[in-house]
Amino acid sequence: MKPTIVDRPAFHLVGVQRTFTPATMAMIPGVWDLFVPRIEEIENACGDLTYGVCEEAVDGKGTFAYTAAIEVEDLSCVPEGMVGFTVPAGAWAVFTHRGHISKIVETFDAIAGGWLAAANLARRDAKDLEVYDESWDPATGLGDVGIHIPVHAPR
Repeated sequence: MKPTIVDRPAFHLVGVQRTFTPATMAMIPGVWDLFVPRIEEIENACGDLTYGVCEEAVDGKGTFAYTAAIEVEDLSCVPEGMVGFTVPAGAWAVFTHRGHISKIVETFDAIAGGWLAAANLARRDAKDLEVYDESWDPATGLGDVGIHIPVHAPR
C-alpha cells in the first residue's frame, strides 16, 4: 500500500484519554463510549472529524495512552476530565484501513513492518493518528479509517 503524504500545520485536540497495555487494549472502544456523549461539552470544536490518538509511554512495559478526540480552535476550554494537546506541524504518511475496526492493529503492524520502508519514509517523533470521517459507522465498526503516521518530509 502506498501512502499519500500530506503536510499539516499544527492543530489542537481535546478528548478523553485512558492508559492501556497490550493485554488491555481490547478495552479501547470504551474510551469512545466515554467521549462521544461528551462532545457537546467541547465549546470550541471545529470540523466533523474525530481522532484516535495513540502515544507510547516510556515505562518500558508497553503501556500507551489512547485519546478519543476532536479538533478545537484553541485549548482555552478543556472540559473537566478531558485532556487537550497540540499536534505539531509536519508531514504525515496517510494510509487507509479498510475492514472491521477490530483488524486495525493488523494495518498498523503492516505499516510498521514494511510499508513505511517500502515508501522510503522515516518516522518522526509525534503521535500516530486514526482519523474518522463521515463514512465511519460506529454501530457496525465498518468504514475507512485514515491512519496518519508522522514522517520526515520526503526529499
